[in-house]
Amino acid sequence: MKKYFSFLLFLFLLFGCSNQNDNVKNAAFLDTMNISFDDIFSRVDSIVIKNSQSSYIKTLDIYKILKFKDKYLIISASNREILALDGSNNISIIARKGDGPGEVQLPADFLVNSQNNLFVLDARKNVVLFFDSNFVFQNNYLLSFAHRTPLSMLNINNDQFLIGAERNLGDGATSTNYKFIQFEDISYLNYYDKKFKLGKGILHPSKELLFTFGAFSRPDEGGLARVTTNGNYIYAILQDGIYRVNIFNKNGDFVNAVKISNKNFKRINIDKLKDFKLKNGRSNYSLEKTGKIIASFTKPISMINIGNSLIVQFKEPYSNYFPQFRDNDIFYYHIDLFKINKNELIPIATTYPNRMKIIGKYKDVIYFIKEKYEEQRKIIKIYKYKLKEKFE
Repeated sequence: MKKYFSFLLFLFLLFGCSNQNDNVKNAAFLDTMNISFDDIFSRVDSIVIKNSQSSYIKTLDIYKILKFKDKYLIISASNREILALDGSNNISIIARKGDGPGEVQLPADFLVNSQNNLFVLDARKNVVLFFDSNFVFQNNYLLSFAHRTPLSMLNINNDQFLIGAERNLGDGATSTNYKFIQFEDISYLNYYDKKFKLGKGILHPSKELLFTFGAFSRPDEGGLARVTTNGNYIYAILQDGIYRVNIFNKNGDFVNAVKISNKNFKRINIDKLKDFKLKNGRSNYSLEKTGKIIASFTKPISMINIGNSLIVQFKEPYSNYFPQFRDNDIFYYHIDLFKINKNELIPIATTYPNRMKIIGKYKDVIYFIKEKYEEQRKIIKIYKYKLKEKFE
C-alpha cells in the first residue's frame, strides 16, 4: 500500500507545475484514473424512513443529514423544515416553516458545535438560528447585509464560522446605500465570530472569468458546503466551471491552489464567451443562452474529508441547473478522491457518473441518497458507506 501511494506522489510531483500569475502552485491529473463507485466505497448499513407520517416527509428532498446523539437531523428542503429521526423511526420537527421564533423560511445548512448546540442557516431570512442541545430555540443571529443569500456554514472552531455567500458590498452597506465593491474583490467565503459578526472574506473570483462579472457563476443549492478543513488548512472550490481547489490556513491566508485536470469535469468554454459584454449592468446574452451556458459545465456540490482523504462530488452537466435543459429528473454525479498532504493534494481516482449523492458524514461514515425522492415513495433509504481500506 505504501508503494502505491509513493508512486502516486511521484506522478504528482512529476507533473506538478507552478504559475504565479493565477496563484496555481500545483497541478493534479485524474484523467486516466476512472473507476466505479463500488471500487472506492463499501456499503455498511442503511437508514430506512417509513413514510407513514406523510405530513412530515411527504415531499422529502434531503439536503443534509447529521448524526446527533441517538438521532439523525435532516434538512427537508421541500417542506422547509428541520426534522429529527429517532431509532424507532419517529419523526419530530425541530424547526418548521414560518416567521416566528425558531422557525425557518429556507433552511440551507446546519451544524452542531463541540458544546452540542445546533446552528441552522436560513438562506431567505439571512439569519443563523441557535438551539441548545435539547433543541430549544435560544436566539436568532442576523447576518451581514454585505453579502447575498448564504448557502453553507462551517465551524472552524468555537469562536469562528465560515459562511458561504457572495459578498459583493462594502463595510457599512445598507438597503439605501449599497456600496458595491469591484467584482475581483468579491468573496465567496466569509468569516464570522461566535456572535456572528462579519469578519474578512476569502475565496475570490477566478481570474480567467473576471471579464464575465460572475454572469455564469450562480450558486447551485441543495448540496453540502464546498469547503472543508483538515488540520491547519481550509480547502474550498468554486462553482464557476474552473476546477481549482484553493487552500488557506485557518486564519484565511491563501496558501496554495491546485488546478485539476479531469476528463469527467466539463469546464466552462471561455473561448465561446469572447463576445460577452456587460453594459449598465445588463448582459448582451439572452436569458436562454445564459442558462444553457450555466447548465453546460460540471458543478461541485460537496467537499468532505475522511481522515486525510479529500472527497469532492460533482453534478454532471445538464443535471445541475435550469430544469428546461434537462432530459429528465434523474441526476448524475461523479466523485474525485485525493490524498491530503498538508497544503498539497495527491490525485487518487475519479468515479464514473452515478446516481449516489452525498448528504452528510459522521466520523468515517458517509451518507448517500439515490436520486430525487417522489411523493408516492413509501420507504426512503439513506445509505451508509465507508471508504475501502486501500483508500483510507
